[in-house]
Amino acid sequence: MPERGFNTEFWADSFIQQLPQEARYLYIYLWTNEHCNQAGLYEITLRQIAFETELPKEKLPELLQMLEPKVRWYKEHDLIWVKNFLKRQSKSPKFLTAAAKCLNSIHHNGAIKEFLDYNLEKYSISIPYRYSIDTVSIPSVSSSGAVSSSSASAKAEKGCGGEDILAKKTTSPQKLADQMPKRTRAKPKQQEAGVFLDKVEQYIGVKLVQRAKLQGAVRPVFVKFPDTTPEKLLECFKWLKSNDPFCRSRDSPATIMSLPAKYPEWAAGKLPAYGGKEERHGEHRQDAGAYEPPKWEEAPESDDTS
Repeated sequence: MPERGFNTEFWADSFIQQLPQEARYLYIYLWTNEHCNQAGLYEITLRQIAFETELPKEKLPELLQMLEPKVRWYKEHDLIWVKNFLKRQSKSPKFLTAAAKCLNSIHHNGAIKEFLDYNLEKYSISIPYRYSIDTVSIPSVSSSGAVSSSSASAKAEKGCGGEDILAKKTTSPQKLADQMPKRTRAKPKQQEAGVFLDKVEQYIGVKLVQRAKLQGAVRPVFVKFPDTTPEKLLECFKWLKSNDPFCRSRDSPATIMSLPAKYPEWAAGKLPAYGGKEERHGEHRQDAGAYEPPKWEEAPESDDTS
C-alpha cells in the first residue's frame, strides 16, 4: 500500500479554510485515493468518485470548480491533476522516474506539458519524461517537377529492416550484449567428466542430483591430470567408498564434491597405487565386502640421461 506525504499545515491554509465541508472532503480524497499515482495526474471518472466518496455525482463539477487552482479537472478526458501533489512527495530520482512512467498512460499531451512546465518553473522539479515523436510525411513538389517527401528523412533514421537507429543509440551497451545470441563453447574435458558421472550413477544405481555442478567440480581433475581416465577415477571412487569412513558416511554427490580437495591422489586417478593411503586406512580394509581395486602400473622411468 503506497504512502502519501500530507502537510500538517493543511488546515491552516487559507484556501482550505474558505472551502465548504464537502469540498474539503473531496480535496483530501483526490490526494489519498488508490487511483492517484506518483505524478498526481491520473484518470478517474465522476461516477467512480461519487461511488467511493458517496458525494452526489451531480454536485461534483461544482465542487471541483471550487478546488481551482489547486486541482485541475480535464472534463473531456476524465483527468484529474492535483497540482502540488508532487511537491509534497519524495523527490528522489527513483520517485521522479516512477512519476515519469505514470505519464505514459496519460493520453493528453496538453495536460502532460502543463504538468512538466508547472513543476519545473514553480518548484524546479525536473521530471525525466520523453515525449513520443510521430513523423508525418508531407509531400512537396520541387521546381523540376519531382515529388519529394519528408518521409525520406524518416527512412534515413531507420535501417533497411525498419529498425529505428535513434532507438538503438539510446540502448545501453549491456542491453545490446544481452540481446545478442550467446555462443556456446565446449569446456575442455567436459565430456570425460560426464562419462565418469555416468559410471558413478551406474555403480550406485541412482541418478546424481546437481549433475551440472558435479560435472563442473570433476572437470578440472581431467584438465590438471591429462592421463586420468573416467575408469581410473571410478576405481578410486569405489576404493574410497569401501575404505574411508568419511566417504562411506556421505552420499555420492557430497563425496564427489569433497574428494578432489581431500585426496589429491584421487584427483590424479592414482589412489589405489599409493600404499600410503592404503596403510592409513588399513583397518577399514578388513571390513566385509571391502573393495580391492587392481593396482595400475606406472610407466618405467627412462634411464636415458642424455
